[in-house]
Amino acid sequence: MRRTIIGFIITCALGCLCVAPLAAVAQQPVKVPLIGILGLGPSPSEAQLQQSPFLQKLRELGWQEGHNIAIERRYAEEQMDRLPDLAADLVRLRPNVIVTGGTPGVRAAQQATTTIPM
Repeated sequence: MRRTIIGFIITCALGCLCVAPLAAVAQQPVKVPLIGILGLGPSPSEAQLQQSPFLQKLRELGWQEGHNIAIERRYAEEQMDRLPDLAADLVRLRPNVIVTGGTPGVRAAQQATTTIPM
């Protein structure tokens, strides 16, 4: 009887040790893709953002900010000399992609990273 109880306890302990790592893996948070936007102009209003063709297309494709993607925006407010610092700031966040328009934004992003697609 005593051997049966000890055997049962050992079996349960070993079972917990085998199952615990699986439970930890299953509970890891899902990493939401991050898009970095680098703009030369002023920060758009919320209404302008909602009507942005880029964001509209993302929604059509099933991507919604705050649900299954995150977006970090940096705007230079028409000051090109700010672009390198803003691009470096975005790169530190490790976005999956950087979206920018125009040669100055592209150059600043290219100088900040060679590994993040644009």
